[in-house]
Amino acid sequence: MQKVVSTKLTEDEHTKLLDMCNFHGCTPSSFIKQAIMEKIDQKEEIESNNELSNEDIEKILGI
Repeated sequence: MQKVVSTKLTEDEHTKLLDMCNFHGCTPSSFIKQAIMEKIDQKEEIESNNELSNEDIEKILGI
């Protein structure tokens, strides 16, 4: 079973995503997964190094 994540990208954003994937030789799925995991790792690193609230961390990460 394949899992699907809706990105709600505009046509222009989708084209940019595909261009980046072609440039890096990866699939859109792997590119999106890597980006998501990097954000999660950043949040975990910030949480372990600081006494910031979740709200502060989300502001820093832009989420």
